[in-house]
Amino acid sequence: MRRVASVLVLALVVAACGSAAPPPTTTAGPTTTTLPAGVEPVEVDLADDELLADLGAPRPEGARWLRPIEGTDLVGTTETVDPEELRLLDEAMRLLPPELGPLPRAIVRTPTPPAIGGRTDPSAVAVGPDVYLFDDTFERDGLPIGPLGLARILSHEIVHIAQFDTLEPTHVGEVLEFGGSVDLTESTLLPPFASATGWEVVDGAWQAPPSTSTEYGGTNPVEDMAEAVSLVTSGLGDSVPPAQREWVEG
Repeated sequence: MRRVASVLVLALVVAACGSAAPPPTTTAGPTTTTLPAGVEPVEVDLADDELLADLGAPRPEGARWLRPIEGTDLVGTTETVDPEELRLLDEAMRLLPPELGPLPRAIVRTPTPPAIGGRTDPSAVAVGPDVYLFDDTFERDGLPIGPLGLARILSHEIVHIAQFDTLEPTHVGEVLEFGGSVDLTESTLLPPFASATGWEVVDGAWQAPPSTSTEYGGTNPVEDMAEAVSLVTSGLGDSVPPAQREWVEG
């Protein structure tokens, strides 16, 4: 997992999921570096709460409780803390490999997903440096999730934090100047991953290679990367296509 160590640790310099409007979204399209006149490039700083709020990732609001957990904060908008969820999260966090680097600014427990675009049935959502978990995270199709499954969900969202942290400064400047949502396909992590795994932009849209990490990974390279890393770091690398697995393992 040298690739995870060399890329994600650098990408996740956090002092303190993913997707949508105004928080980070994924849309198909090539990385652009052309800077319109008057726009200043801006580096993402995950310690700058004001900048993060301007990019659609304010600190969570409406928290009723807070519990420190494995180096980060678990905050909730639910009425009470579920002791079983707390135990499960603690176990899952301990399963995350150290190569994934610093943890989210906060893990936010809400009853339902944030009101954002993208998937209608997400397991979790990364918004900037925060990861949102909700009722459906802990029970899918009537079955409770285990520590390994939850660790895979968390590692997937941590990759989205890495992508957010490595957004092209030109793209960040454009969002700050003109508004709109950030696009995780503008991460500097995407071009080398896409090149190594066969993703291409055709007529302005991403075209998937013959094999992607999962069916959902075939949505775009942002999700393919997150799925590949989460599967490999969960010990399920044999199910990942060779190109994606080799990129993760370096």
